[in-house]
Amino acid sequence: LQELASQLNCHWNLMDTPPEGRKLFDYVTCNISATADEVTLPEGSLAMDLIEKAEVEVKRLDQLYARRIAFKRQAELNLEALQENVKGVVDSGGIETTELFADPANLKAKQKEEKQRIEGKFHRCDDQLG
Repeated sequence: LQELASQLNCHWNLMDTPPEGRKLFDYVTCNISATADEVTLPEGSLAMDLIEKAEVEVKRLDQLYARRIAFKRQAELNLEALQENVKGVVDSGGIETTELFADPANLKAKQKEEKQRIEGKFHRCDDQLG
């Protein structure tokens, strides 16, 4: 049970889970650092169905975190590819470097659009898992 509590806390911290999301599993995390003699559990908190719910939550968080890492890595790869494309266009003489920075507001807007597109993928992932 303490191992499950440790795994839950680790995932929650990695994913900045709000307190209301953590509260559902107080029965698991309430004695995370207690010794065997100090453990105080609400009645029924060691029931197999409650422990299984905590195990399912850990697995769900594992999958969600893995998907977030995969999306983040894909976004990094997309950015690298974009940088290579821009470099190729500049190197080929198709555009002047000064033209790339002539309209910083437009560049910033495009960066914001890309960020929103990537975040949208995260939210769809969360919806599918949740």
